[in-house]
Amino acid sequence: MKKIQKIFLIGFLTLALVVGVGVGSAGATLTLDALTVTSSGALTLTGAVGSAITIGAAGQTGTISVGDSTGAMTMNLASGNSIKTINLGTGTGVKTIHIGDNATPANVITIGGAASGTVVGGTFKIGTLSSTVAGSGLTINATTPRAVDINVDDNDVATTDTAVLLSAGRFRLMRYANSDSEDYAVHGLVKYSALTKSRFGAGVMGAAETTGAVTASNLLAGVLGRFGTAATLTLTGATDRVAAVAAFNNNSVALAGSGKSAGLLVMETDVGTPIDLDYGLEIQNSAATTGIQVGTATTGINLAGTFTTGMSVANTATTGINFAGGAATQPILVGAFSSTVPGSGVIINDSNVRAVDVHVDDNDVASADTAKTLSAARFRLIRYADSVAEDYALHGLVKYTDGVTKSRWGAGVIGAAEMTGAVTLSNLTTGVLGRFGTSATLTLTGATDRVAAVTAFNNNGVALAGSGKSAGLLVMETDVGTPIDLDYGLEI
Repeated sequence: MKKIQKIFLIGFLTLALVVGVGVGSAGATLTLDALTVTSSGALTLTGAVGSAITIGAAGQTGTISVGDSTGAMTMNLASGNSIKTINLGTGTGVKTIHIGDNATPANVITIGGAASGTVVGGTFKIGTLSSTVAGSGLTINATTPRAVDINVDDNDVATTDTAVLLSAGRFRLMRYANSDSEDYAVHGLVKYSALTKSRFGAGVMGAAETTGAVTASNLLAGVLGRFGTAATLTLTGATDRVAAVAAFNNNSVALAGSGKSAGLLVMETDVGTPIDLDYGLEIQNSAATTGIQVGTATTGINLAGTFTTGMSVANTATTGINFAGGAATQPILVGAFSSTVPGSGVIINDSNVRAVDVHVDDNDVASADTAKTLSAARFRLIRYADSVAEDYALHGLVKYTDGVTKSRWGAGVIGAAEMTGAVTLSNLTTGVLGRFGTSATLTLTGATDRVAAVTAFNNNGVALAGSGKSAGLLVMETDVGTPIDLDYGLEI
């Protein structure tokens, strides 16, 4: 291009810019040299309607700076009231985009309004993962207590569509291919490194609270676990499970100290005045085929505290409590076994008279099936292998320690049959019934071997003292009310 043409072109551009500046700022001057354009007033750079304006060519490799002033200023980008598409860092090349990433002071960054939708197409990351470098993550403290704060409300507008699930946030992990990894839609982890910890801590915390007068129906829960499937779900192994909530110990070393670990802990709050829960664990009607199942354990269920009722099954259940076999050492343990330490067992006294109380009735419905055997409890011991031990389906033992003076009756087992009101009896009613039976040949090898419906013998290791006597079978008068003689002391 000839020199005169270049001068003419520069002069034309200068005239165009002066005209543009003059429209918005009368009397302003524009200075144009080889590398800079400077205006003494408001500068507008525009093109024809519908035209494209490009700053930096396709091959540009240098830095393009917009709004680098060190003074207070406002920078507007596509702020007009019209529909716009704003592209920032698009294209196939790798982009490193920094938005307000200076350490101090605290920036205020707002993206989207109340009705906006924000889509993040890749990984959303805050801080750097490290278990050893303090400060690698976002620093939290009393001033900045959390990294993410999401607050929503209903704007005081009622909802009536029960198919709609409202939430402050939703996390959804979808698997289309086979998975051998652990999958968590939400993964919460709180980790402590060589410190002393007090007060609560949890990987995930859920809370449900009310303020003012609230009427609630159905269910409110701090944490809700559920599972569901719209097609056949196959559990291939006998120990495979689907569960609404699961808990296990993930420690690689044993705990130290006198505290205990728990799969589920129900406790009192330490804030304000604690109010007892109605139920520590509730399994509602028809919610489970087996209410509680305990597999192999040292102690199946341990009632270790002070309680009015240790265990109550107060409603219809297919199985109230099921210990499904296996090598459980003590499926049910009430108290500790000791003949020397007072208070090691459940303490009984005038106000707490027994450790186990079982009450059943027929609900005033007659039974006509003579093949049925009704009972408040059933104890059944089956031997499949040879036995040289003593076998008792029910073992009752009352024991008195050294120095005790005993009056009134005492027995390892008491059986009583009582009537109230007018009762008509046929066949047999008895306080204690002993019977034996076999469906195959029973061989008694020795001449002194016996099977017996009832047996009595003296198990004392020393002779009795005093003028009283021992008896294998004792028939006596009652000492309550006016005694009435039996018709037969012994009838065969």
